[in-house]
This record gives sequence, structure tokens and C-alpha cells, in this order.
Amino acid sequence: MKKKTFIISFLLIFSLFCTGLSASAFYTPSFALDSEAICMINMDTGMVVFEKNSTVRRSPASLTKIMTAIIALELTPDLDEEKVTCKDIYSAEFQGWTGLSHAWISNGEIMTMRSLLYCMMLPSANEAAASVADHITDGDRPAFIRLMNQKAEDLGCTDTHFVNPHGLYDENQYTTARDMVIIAKYAMDTYPVLREIVSTQSYLLPATNKRGEGWISNSNKLLSPTGGYYYEYACGVKTGTLPQAGRCLVSMATKGGYSYMIALLGGPYKDENGVNYPTRYDMQETIKLYNWAFSSLDVRQIIESGETVAQVNVSHASGKDIVRLVPNSDFTLLLPDDVEPSNVQRVVTLTEETIDAPVKKGEVLGYMTFQLQGQEVGRVNLVAAESVERNNVLYYLEVAKEIVTSASFLVTSGILGLLIVVYIIYNIIMNKKRRRMKQLSRRKPF
Repeated sequence: MKKKTFIISFLLIFSLFCTGLSASAFYTPSFALDSEAICMINMDTGMVVFEKNSTVRRSPASLTKIMTAIIALELTPDLDEEKVTCKDIYSAEFQGWTGLSHAWISNGEIMTMRSLLYCMMLPSANEAAASVADHITDGDRPAFIRLMNQKAEDLGCTDTHFVNPHGLYDENQYTTARDMVIIAKYAMDTYPVLREIVSTQSYLLPATNKRGEGWISNSNKLLSPTGGYYYEYACGVKTGTLPQAGRCLVSMATKGGYSYMIALLGGPYKDENGVNYPTRYDMQETIKLYNWAFSSLDVRQIIESGETVAQVNVSHASGKDIVRLVPNSDFTLLLPDDVEPSNVQRVVTLTEETIDAPVKKGEVLGYMTFQLQGQEVGRVNLVAAESVERNNVLYYLEVAKEIVTSASFLVTSGILGLLIVVYIIYNIIMNKKRRRMKQLSRRKPF
């Protein structure tokens, strides 16, 4: 049977539809944001709560190193046992670049993979990223890049392409704010050690064959109490800056049981005269967004798992001819304080208008989507609230009815009827013929 969509009218008279506001309007802060591209998600639900040009391709700068770290962690069983000899640190790929981030690693210096990850993720050392990549694939840089791109594809990033492991500008290396959130969220959720690394404000590097122990600091000023942009709820993740990319920052923050992640690309960097802005707009705007989310967004329950939301007709049932449908789970949604749960529109889609018994309790018979002004913000499966047994008498009567009214049965019956008629006619003709023959045989000859 055809699917049929039933719009369930649980809306108040002053619903979002009536206000003429869009869903995105509720998730837009009141302040202006100058960064070119932003994507902000709730880490617990994965819900996007704010976007600006989030699918526009831009240079990722040193945010690239998040993916480099992912590949290293995937292929390194023990970060402390894995020793890396750093070779050709200041090779041709770094020539001509000024202001490169580094950790003063020397040619021939032997470091653990853990130390290199700290160098790569805190001061954003480009030579550390190059050393990690070349060690993982035995100097086959294209092979490492293929691993990076394959991982991005596996994660569902549709607008990301890497050509180097450190993030120095290349017109063929790009990502988007949305893809960067996907990559960073995967990294933070999958590798606790990486979350620990990027949340560290400073780290004491162990001594190596080339130098004694020494401190390195995180370039993420959200973590530094003396950096002018300290945010006590922040926990990482990575900075990036290039003239072609502007200021870039992926960060996380947790407060009051809520966690958010922001990918900000193309933050204002230099003025029209090429002079660096004294204000770190990437940090400033990130803090504004976190404060806005923590102060105005709350998780609200939209529906409970046992709530009856629809019903389906049941054929051949014993004792009842309908079954109630309920959500298979509670559904909660992150909403601004001034938006009521009743403003969320519920749309029920049934698998079929009528189903045949028997029906098992918990059987999926449709789904419900939740929408804000026509934009889907979530869905749950709808399941049978109780079991319904089959009435075998009704069932077999229906089967018999379907058989005798089916086209094949009618055609077969027609053919059989025709054969019977032909047979009867044939018998009549043959009987007449036999009677005539008998009559002729009784006549005596003269």
C-alpha cells in the first residue's frame, strides 16, 4: 500500500509556522561575527546550532594537523615506544616561508611519537608534522596524504582535500567549517590521549639525543590564563594562521553538562596595509559564541517514549482492529530559552495505512520527524504499543476471497467453464450421432 503522511496537530496557535520565523533564526546570536566561515555543534547530540558559510571551501592552515594526528594515532600502538628519527627537517618544502611555527627540532633528533604529537599540536610545529608523516609511511609522503584523504572520505567529509600534513598553503588543500567539525569531533571522541594533548597549556618535553628537557606552550590562547583570551571552560583543540587562510581555530568547551565544538575559519588577520590586527578575533568570536550557547540554549524534552502519537488499522485481528503507535525512545532537543517544545512540529509517516495481523509489540510501523519551520531537526521510530493476534477464521476467509476474486482464478474458471461447455456440446453432438446410427442399423433391407 502507498505510504501516507499524517501531520499531527500538537502545535499551539502561536507555533513557528505562524510566526514566519525560520529555524535558523532561533539559532542566530544577536551579535555580529566577522569570521568568514563558522560551524558550531552540540557535542552530545551532534546537532548544528549555528552556521555561517559552513560549506564554503577554505584553506585549513594548521588545522590540517588534526588529521595528521588522527593517522598517527591509528597507526601507532604505543606512543612512548615508537621512536622517530627526524630527518631533513628544514627541507625544500619549508624554504621561502616566513614566520613558520616550529619546536626547534634538529636534524637527526630522536623523539617519541608522543613528544612529536605535543610539538605538532601545541606550538604547531611544522617540522614535527612532516616528521610524523614521513615516519608513518617510511618517507613515502604521497602514501601518507592518501591516508589523510581516505580518512576524510570515510568520515563523510565531502569538501576536504589534503596535499600536505602540516597545513602550509596550497591551492589544492582545502576544507570547510562543517568538515572540520566532523574531523575534530571524531578525533576528540575517538582518542582520549589526543583530547589530553590539545587541552594542555604547556608541556615539558623529555630530553633527547640533541637537547635536554624543555617546555613548549600551546598556541591556543583560550587555555592560557595570561594570554588575554582565557576561557575556563575550553579544552582544546587547534589553531591555524596563514595570510591566505586568516585566523583559524577549532575549539571545544564544556559547562554545566553541555559540550560544544566550534570550527572557525577565515578570522580577521591583517588590515588593508598588511598589518596584523591587535585583536585575536578568532578567539574573541569563539568566546562570544560559547557564552551565547551556554546562557541561552537548553535541552528540552519534546516527546516521551510511551506517548501515543498515531494508530494503524489492523486487518484479520482478534479482538481489536487498530494498534497504537508510540515513539521507541524519548526525544530531546537543544532549544533557545524563548522557544517552547510545543513549537516543534511533529510529522508522522506510516509504513502502511493498514497492516495484517499478527502485530508484535515493539514492531516498527513508521517514524516521526521533528521540524522547526519545515527544517528537520530529528526523528524517532514509531513502534506498536501492544501485540495484536490474528483471527484465523477471518484470515482464511480473506485468503479464500482473494483467491476467488483474483484474475488468475477468474481466467482459470473461465477456461474451465468453456471446456465444460465444449464438452457438453460435444456430448450432445455425439449422442445425436449415435442415435442416428442406431436408427439406420435397425432398418431392414428390401
